[in-house]
Amino acid sequence: MKILIAALVLTVFVVPFAFGEVYSNMVGLYKIDVSNGRNLVSMPFLPFSASLDDVIGDALTGHDYSNALSDNIERWDPVGKTYERAWYCTQPGYEGWYSWNFGTAFDFNPDESYWINIVLGHPGTTITLLGEVSQVDRVINVGLQRNMVAPSFPKEMSLDDSGLLDPDINGKHFTGHDYSAALSDRIEWWDNATASYIKIWYSTYTGYEGWYNWDSSPATKKIVPGEGMWIIVNNEAFIWTSPIPY
Repeated sequence: MKILIAALVLTVFVVPFAFGEVYSNMVGLYKIDVSNGRNLVSMPFLPFSASLDDVIGDALTGHDYSNALSDNIERWDPVGKTYERAWYCTQPGYEGWYSWNFGTAFDFNPDESYWINIVLGHPGTTITLLGEVSQVDRVINVGLQRNMVAPSFPKEMSLDDSGLLDPDINGKHFTGHDYSAALSDRIEWWDNATASYIKIWYSTYTGYEGWYNWDSSPATKKIVPGEGMWIIVNNEAFIWTSPIPY
């Protein structure tokens, strides 16, 4: 079986705009390189318009009439527990992003993650993301089971600084376990080099509290802007307030 390896390269430029003596929010530009296969990405800014036509545009390879032959983007629906898919139509007069059944495509929202799927044989490309740099903490609802989320910040942060362990207004938060990775909530990132997931859990065992890889070695992975991630909740839903890392 041929394994497709997806590459993700991230670069950020943040530019402050001034009007007289009062500074506005900063505007950011981020470049993401995507290649054949699956690329798990997120929006590190607050987009001026979240429509796929404005965020992604014609950066991917579409098709005149076939959604199956077009590159596509997937969004996880946590309520229906299924993927929503969108594709790019190149037919003259109908150019643009459509849902899989040719309806209106979903938006590319902040604080969410998305799969960008490059069809075998299509070229990789660079996607340029634009938007305002968030000046407030990101507040994200994290439900039971699978959540395709990521805080929209253009700066990386450690898991200890991410706010995942801070109680919400109901006293809920990311829940670890004394000894069992399987019983802890967990985070998953897509590893392009091995075409597999990096899985991290939190140990609450006295004297060994901390973040660990699935093999129980200490975890050093950080939340990186532009990278997508899953949070799998095995215990209680919570509201994640991720503090500004700058």
